[in-house]
Amino acid sequence: MILDIRQSNKWTEYLKMYGWREARLKNGAVVRFKPTFAGLTAKLQRPKSLMNPDLEELDEMCKEMRVIILKFEPGLDQDLKLIKNHNFIKVGTPNLATKTIFIDLRKDQSSLWSDLSSNARNLVRRAKIEGVKITEEKNLVSGLGGFYKILSRTGRKKKFYVQSFEELKRKCEVFNEDSHLMSAYNSEGDLCASQLYLGFNNNIWGFHAGISEKGEKNRSGYKLLWESYLLFKQKGYEIIDLEGIEDDRYPTFTREWRNFSNYKKKFGGEIVTFPETYTKFFSIPFKLLAKAGLSI
Repeated sequence: MILDIRQSNKWTEYLKMYGWREARLKNGAVVRFKPTFAGLTAKLQRPKSLMNPDLEELDEMCKEMRVIILKFEPGLDQDLKLIKNHNFIKVGTPNLATKTIFIDLRKDQSSLWSDLSSNARNLVRRAKIEGVKITEEKNLVSGLGGFYKILSRTGRKKKFYVQSFEELKRKCEVFNEDSHLMSAYNSEGDLCASQLYLGFNNNIWGFHAGISEKGEKNRSGYKLLWESYLLFKQKGYEIIDLEGIEDDRYPTFTREWRNFSNYKKKFGGEIVTFPETYTKFFSIPFKLLAKAGLSI
């Protein structure tokens, strides 16, 4: 099972700009803490499976630091009975996508191509005929400017939150050589589509994607994703996490995801469903609010 990028040192370095700090369990799991007006909050995102000794250590750590709330988004192999036995309850809105698609780049190119739907293959061919060119931006600083414009446009149109330019720039600075900005240009040299990927531990995550009006017409996004597969395979990455598709368990959280979920599903791969979000309350007032139905 792949270790999530949120468990990396570089993710901690990135989150420092928001005031998060980390501590580690003996098994290496990264727990992050942030002070708020109500007290210290903590989050644990997709660690490798925690056993009883790990959960006991986590409990002691939170009590010692006077944490009021711990939000836990388990990994795929986590024994959920164990965390329920340690007084975690299934409540709260997730911070991470709870359902996603893994693309196995260890397959040969022919198999990856066959995994695409016939519609996706036809649209890749169409973009090629129309002269769409795919490139990895060598200068991330200059490339991010154009990318951010179409990302912001896409966010407004599709009604999803877009981070600030400085936040995206910080991600690229921290991940450095594991930051990859892939772009699609039409035959006139106009930027039509772009996506930012971040790599960790031989795997790679597709985080932010934008498309222009011209890109919607020439379907350059299909050729962009397909050629990104090939490039990352060549670079030695093994799994691409497409970072989120619609999840019926969280209809409000993923309400606007249907269109791009359908797009991602056309590229084959394995649909992966993560466990739901769990929370542990160390503060009596917050325990009472949770019983009253508060969404954390």
